[in-house]
Amino acid sequence: MIPLNKWLQLNFIKNEKLNKLIGVGLCKWVLANSFIKYFNRRLQILVSKPGLNELIELREAMTYAETVHLIGFAYVVGRVLLNIITQVHQNMIAPLFVANILVNLYPVLVQQLNKRRVNYLIKSLSDRGNP
Repeated sequence: MIPLNKWLQLNFIKNEKLNKLIGVGLCKWVLANSFIKYFNRRLQILVSKPGLNELIELREAMTYAETVHLIGFAYVVGRVLLNIITQVHQNMIAPLFVANILVNLYPVLVQQLNKRRVNYLIKSLSDRGNP
């Protein structure tokens, strides 16, 4: 079993080219430039030069949002599999699965991409000894 701190550090796609190929950048742009950005205000940096504490709080908020989306993704995949097994609502399986990927999986991939950037900033600030 994976320890909790390792579970929260998962990166499904580490390759930047593959992220670009599957459209994570487009999803990131949509999330940043649409009304969706107002859903979770904890995921915004409000100062021009954030300190170490602000970045750590941001990373924790990102991890929480990522976890919630992963739970939602797993739940819907389970429901889709249950519908396949019981042969109930067969005409809803494909649209539900596509919507689940767009609404839950892509935000997770964007969070992981952004967390890598935030982790780099945290490491560089802590190496310099800045608060």
